[in-house]
Amino acid sequence: MMKAALKAACLIVIPTSAALAQSSFSGLQTGWMTQERWDKLLDSAAIELPKLVTTLVLLGLGWVIGKQLTVLWTRRQKQNEQDLDAARDFHALYGDFFALWKLWNYYIRDLGADALPGASRWQLLDRACKSEAKLESTVVRLASQKALTGNDIDLLGRFRQRYQQLRESIRDNVALAWDHSEHPDYLEFKTLAPQVAAIIAGSGRARKELLMKITSNMYEIPDGRRRLEKVSV
Repeated sequence: MMKAALKAACLIVIPTSAALAQSSFSGLQTGWMTQERWDKLLDSAAIELPKLVTTLVLLGLGWVIGKQLTVLWTRRQKQNEQDLDAARDFHALYGDFFALWKLWNYYIRDLGADALPGASRWQLLDRACKSEAKLESTVVRLASQKALTGNDIDLLGRFRQRYQQLRESIRDNVALAWDHSEHPDYLEFKTLAPQVAAIIAGSGRARKELLMKITSNMYEIPDGRRRLEKVSV
C-alpha cells in the first residue's frame, strides 16, 4: 500500500513538474518566468511534495487498518453466532439427557416394560447413543476452536464421563441410580453443566491434542461409585 501511495504521488508530481518546467521554459523565453520566480516555485514544490506523499501514505494506511478491523469484527460476530448456536444445542442435549434418564428408569424399574408398550430398550439405547454422539461433536468443536485451560479440560472430561453413564446403564440393563438429590454423581453432573455451557459461550482457539486428553479414560468413574441396581429381566 505504501508503494502504491508513492506511485500515486509520483503520478501527480511528475506531470506537474513537467508542466512547470515547460511553462518556465516558455516563460523564460517570453520574460514572464524570471529566475527568481522559478527558484521560489522549486522551493515551494520541495516543501509541499513531502506533505503530499505523507498524506497519501496516511490515507493508504488508514484504509488498510480500517479494512482489517472490519474483517476482524465480522469474524468476531460470526464466532459469537456460532457460540450461541452451540450453547443452544448443548442446552437441548442437557434436556434430552434428563428426559431419557427418567424414561429409562420408568421403563426398567419404576413402572416396568409392560407399562410402556410403545417403548423398547433398543429404542432408548439408540436415543442415548445419538445424544452422546452430539455431545462428542461439541467436544470436538471446543477442542479445535477454543483456548482451553487445564481447568476447562478437566470440566469437559468429567462431564463427558457423567453423560455416558446413562448409555452404559441402558447397555447393562440397569437403572441409573441417581436416586436422591445428594447423590455425588448427580450433584457433579448438575454442577458441571453450567460450567460447560460457559466454556461453549466463550472464545479463543486451542491445540488439537486437547481432545485426546478430554476423551481419555483418566476421568473414568470407578465401578464402586456407579451404585447401579441390578434388575433381572
